[in-house]
This record gives sequence, C-alpha cells and structure tokens, in this order.
Amino acid sequence: MPTNQPQSIAAADVTQLAYGRIAFNLLDAMVAYWDKDKICRYANSAYLAWFGRTPEQMIGMHIRDLLGPLYEKNLPYMERALAGEIQVFERAIPRPDGTTRHSLATYIPHIADGTVHGFVAHVADVTQMKEYERLIESQRRGLALVNNQLQEEISAHIAARAELAASTRLVNAIYDHAPTAMVTYDSTGQCTSANAAASKLTGATVAELLSQNYHQIESWKVSGIYALAQQAVETGEPAMRDIFMRSTFGREFWVRAAFSEFMSGSEKRLLLMAEDITDRKRIEMERERLIKELRAALDNIKTLEGILPICASCKKIRDTGGCWSSVESYVSSRSKAEFSHGICPDCVKRLYPQYADRLPKV
Repeated sequence: MPTNQPQSIAAADVTQLAYGRIAFNLLDAMVAYWDKDKICRYANSAYLAWFGRTPEQMIGMHIRDLLGPLYEKNLPYMERALAGEIQVFERAIPRPDGTTRHSLATYIPHIADGTVHGFVAHVADVTQMKEYERLIESQRRGLALVNNQLQEEISAHIAARAELAASTRLVNAIYDHAPTAMVTYDSTGQCTSANAAASKLTGATVAELLSQNYHQIESWKVSGIYALAQQAVETGEPAMRDIFMRSTFGREFWVRAAFSEFMSGSEKRLLLMAEDITDRKRIEMERERLIKELRAALDNIKTLEGILPICASCKKIRDTGGCWSSVESYVSSRSKAEFSHGICPDCVKRLYPQYADRLPKV
C-alpha cells in the first residue's frame, strides 16, 4: 500500500496539470511563462489567435522573436518584472490578418526563495472595451456639446426672462402711473385690470372696479358709453367720443372715452382709455355761452357806414328815400344811440356872449 501512494500522488499531479492546461487554453487572454532569459517555457492556445503561433511553437522562443517591433516598447516592463515588480500596461498589438488588438498586459514576477526566476505574462484582449470607451467618449463629447448648447439656451432663456420681467415691470409702472385712466375687460365684459388714474376718475377703488362687468353697469347704459364699447366690439375698430357721466360711485364728469380691442394670448380683450376733460368742457361751454351772448349783442347793434349826404348849412341828412332829417332823427332811427342836448363853448360865445366869461377854462 505504501508503495502505491507516490504513484497515486503523481497521477493526481498529472491530472491537475492537464486540467490546468485545459483551463488556460480555454482563456481568450494569452498566458505564458518567460524565464529570466526571456525564453518561453509555457504558452496557452490564445497565442495562435493573437500571433499565429501554437503553444508548441512558443516553447523555447525568445520573447523578442515573438514581439518584434513591440519588444523595445515592452522591454522596460519586462526588466521591472524581472526585478520583482508587478507591471500593468496597455498596448496595441497587430494581428496576423492586419487588424489591431488592444491589450491589457500584466507581468507577474515568479519569486522563489527570494530569487526572481521569470515572470508570467497575462495579456487580455480589451479591444471591445476600447471600442466601448471610444463610443462612450464620443457620446460624452456629444452629451457635453448638447449640455453646452442647453446651458447656452438656459442662459439665453434666463436672460430673456429677466429682460421680459424688467419690461413687464416697466409696462406695469407706466400703466399704474399713467395720467390717463386705463381699464381692461375680458370677452365676457369682466374687468381684468384698472390703474390708479381710473380709480381717481370714477371715485372707486381698484378692487371695486375689478368686481364690475361693464354689461351690468347702469351708468354706462344711461351715459352712452356702453353703446360706444359695443361699437368697438362689433366693428373691431377703435371708437372714441366725449361723454358726460354720472359714475356708480357718485362722481359727475366729462370724459373722452376711447375703446379698442386687443389680443391677450388667444383671447380678445377690450381696452378703455378715458381722459377727464371736465375742466376743458367747462371752459368750452363758457366760451360757447360768451359767443352766443356776443352774437346776440351784435344782432342788436345797428351800424352806420358808407357816405352820408348832409346839408352844408343846416346839417340835415338825406336818407335813401330822398327825405331830409335832422342828424338826431337820422342816427336814432338807425342805431341804439340816444341824444342829450347842450351848447358847446363856441356856440355860447356866439349866442350868449354875456355868459362867455363864466365858462370854465380848458
């Protein structure tokens, strides 16, 4: 029995070695053992696919003969591996068919009793991984480009929104502080906005104006401003008129009202712009009253014009009928003038010389 045990152990070692060779030969990666002189002592079947060499052809080959031009590039890694350092690096290896494989090489030193006897080379095919890396890098660059474009668009959008917000604030400020009353209504007639000038004109708060629907405002129908609004809606053209109003909130005033439609999104809206012209109308009405009074006065005034035929001696005037009348009669019949009689200084001296000295000195 004892004599059979060494044979049994040797058989197990052979079996393990056979299985090990099978396992290594099934690997896609190249596995080889190179001694300290860089002579191949073992190689798996992957070298046939990579370099066109069978494992039998590999045994006893110097690594320089296998690598060719790659030898000088890989030599520093071999020397460091033979110095006891594990080496890991990438390399592009030409195939027998002219294509190129990308490899990840690992040189593992074989150290026994403190001495490096060689190294195991494990060279894995990472061509597909490199293709994936190139694809990922291409996609990364594409995504980076898209991201940059999106960032630019976002920046432009933010800038546009900021500009729009600034413009909106400006428009709102102008709307709120405009001296002209401005009120907007939606397609149902409901008030959607009103500025401070509209509140001042009507005597209502902005909130009270916003609660109104112009179809239901009785003062609009009485004054005629409702008909003006409907004219703008029905014709689609601006409508303007001077109107006297008694507002729902107790104010009486003249207003120059102008209605016009505009689009807000997809909805038509109505804009009312109203200017308080009460003072102007008061002045115009006063002017009209004065003009009428002046015209009436002029109608009552009779004027004398042209050449009057007058007697050189008695000073009577001949009318168009040939009759001679005294100056007093002629002028009184043709104007509103009336006469009072007196004596001038010259006639006093001529007619009453005794009283001439009593005349006041001029």
